[in-house]
Amino acid sequence: MFISYRTMTTALIIFFTLCIFPLSQLLKVQHVFARLQPLSGKVIVIDPGHGGIDGGCNRGGILEKNINLSVALTLRKKLENAGATVFMTRETDTALDHLNNKNPYRHKRDLIARVDIINQHKPDIFLSLHVNSGNSKSRGAIVFFSSKNPESKKLAQPIQDYLNELTGQVNTSLTGDFYILRNAASPGVLIEMGFISNPQEANLLQDKTYQSKLADAILSGVMYYFLN
Repeated sequence: MFISYRTMTTALIIFFTLCIFPLSQLLKVQHVFARLQPLSGKVIVIDPGHGGIDGGCNRGGILEKNINLSVALTLRKKLENAGATVFMTRETDTALDHLNNKNPYRHKRDLIARVDIINQHKPDIFLSLHVNSGNSKSRGAIVFFSSKNPESKKLAQPIQDYLNELTGQVNTSLTGDFYILRNAASPGVLIEMGFISNPQEANLLQDKTYQSKLADAILSGVMYYFLN
């Protein structure tokens, strides 16, 4: 079989490189590549709140469900780029109540379905994304955690810190008596990413650039949790 000069030359270069290049240096290179994906091996579930018939909070036609999903899809890409395996409770504008008949009420079935999906994947953590509503002066993100799960609180703090840095607010992470926090087996947080009732923040929450910044802040908090 005829082997071209170029092929043979390339093969010899590779061979002598492997023979001469110190193993310690090769291991350092491998370590650098590993650090490029710091969340490698981690499993994360993202839960974009509401969906379908359930629009969540709204203001002048701005629906929470759409913001939740948009940020979730952006966050998924960023987490995957960091090496994580990511699952989502929903990837489209749909409610989840049709996935079970465990309760006569649609809203409760939807919540049960979300917890079932989280527990099915047995993630290291889960992130439930929402948008808040209050008076027109309230603003900033609030991260809720389960008082029964120390890891949930540990995860909440760095995410809250990075979101505060983005929003310029000094909000505090809080315990939350939410169904998903009470019933999911894995540690997780429920993130209220901003107040749709605040006109300025409502505009920001719809902006793709700001949504990407929200995802970056959450990603930074997640990475801090796993790496520290």
